[in-house]
Amino acid sequence: MQSIENIQNLLINSRFNEAKECIDSLDDTNKLVWKGWLTVYESGLEEGESFCVSQLQRSPTNHLLWSVLGWIYWEQGHPHKAMVVYERSLSIAWSQSAYLNAVSVICELGLISRVQELMDEFEDNLQFRDLSSPELDGYLLCKAIVAREHGRAPEALQLLNSIGSQTPEVFILRGHIYQDEFLYTQAMMSYQKGLDIFPMHPVLLNDFQRVLQHLPSIPKGVHSLLSDQPDSLEAFLKVRAYLERIRADLLERDADSPEVQHLSAALHGRNPPQPPDGYVEELFDDYAERFESHLIEKLDYQVPQLIASVVNNRFTPEPPAVLSWDLGCGTGLLGPQLGAVSKRLVGVDISGKMLRRAREKGTYDDLIHGDIVSFLSEYSGVDFPDLIVVADTLVYIGDLRPFLFSLSGCMNQNTQVVCTIERVDGVTSDGFQLTSSGRYAHSIEWVHWLLPQYGLTVKKQGEVVLRQGGGTWVRGWLLIIEQDSQL
Repeated sequence: MQSIENIQNLLINSRFNEAKECIDSLDDTNKLVWKGWLTVYESGLEEGESFCVSQLQRSPTNHLLWSVLGWIYWEQGHPHKAMVVYERSLSIAWSQSAYLNAVSVICELGLISRVQELMDEFEDNLQFRDLSSPELDGYLLCKAIVAREHGRAPEALQLLNSIGSQTPEVFILRGHIYQDEFLYTQAMMSYQKGLDIFPMHPVLLNDFQRVLQHLPSIPKGVHSLLSDQPDSLEAFLKVRAYLERIRADLLERDADSPEVQHLSAALHGRNPPQPPDGYVEELFDDYAERFESHLIEKLDYQVPQLIASVVNNRFTPEPPAVLSWDLGCGTGLLGPQLGAVSKRLVGVDISGKMLRRAREKGTYDDLIHGDIVSFLSEYSGVDFPDLIVVADTLVYIGDLRPFLFSLSGCMNQNTQVVCTIERVDGVTSDGFQLTSSGRYAHSIEWVHWLLPQYGLTVKKQGEVVLRQGGGTWVRGWLLIIEQDSQL
């Protein structure tokens, strides 16, 4: 090992003749690898590439020489070629350097699912105690990128907090994670701290300027100062000084925001039974204009098809459901399917802006603005619904007991409830868990335990995929709930 370190130092210091003497003392495999590095240091990347390619034609199983070629391609600005070569090296034999470089270059390419596959396949081989500080920090950064991409914000932040070095990428990624969770003040401060260390860094500066538009309490003049003078250090410093003066006010204002309260709880692993008052209404009022396009085009939303298939197996236009309720109807995505099998269809939603979009579809006989638990508890009609649909709505209720208590009072033996819940991954002592997405997941065992307390039972259930989220499918349960006939 000492001779290898000696060779590295000799190459770095351009003492090539001494390096050649040390290389000649190595075994054949390592000799070939270090001749490759010698060619790179002495003659440049192109000569190094030619040497590696020619030698690999004779020794195609030399995985370490493949790794040298991968580094050359990366330095030449060919990350896709580097990725292929590093993976070729790993397919022959384990190499810690090839693995770390493969993870880094594939992260750079944004192929996060492939990075996850590499980690699943090879991470057990990694000897963390042998990593230098820069190697460990680089690897932790890649793991944080993967965690963020898969919607695991708390894990990503924890990984970033474990990184010893301060690089622009750490501040950028931390800011992006906060933005994902709508914590715009915290995002702004992360970019700002990065700019204190790396003044006028182009990515940090761009992200800093873009996040300011999400902070409505900042005067327009502050925005225009940066947009009018984007490359001016003096302009940035003026904005920076202003933000320092109002920092406490920004944080205090954020602390009172239902959205920030809820997402901070999600981000830090807390598990309140319900979101703060106003959170869901604010969320969907802001979301209304892009709700359907985002769900269907970006998230491959499966719930309408799942609900429709169940409802059509139970109800038809002849005979239809006399009365149907669509609780949490949103923009009315289910309206056409439910309206086709219902004499009377009522939609309920907490967001007035979502209801305006639903009204445009013309498929509901009545639309009611309000919280679904309040609607159920205050219902005073004489008719019980035949069908109650709660599609992708219980994800905004943690403790289901108030909902189930009110629901049971609006049902008879003919009522069927069709609903979806997100699946808890892991163990939760409460039966529900607030996830980093701001939605609640529920334990199916807890639901089964809970329902009989309200005279209800699960008639049928099926495990389903609900939508895309964080690059993976969000899994859940589709349930048909009825009154328990044995009670």
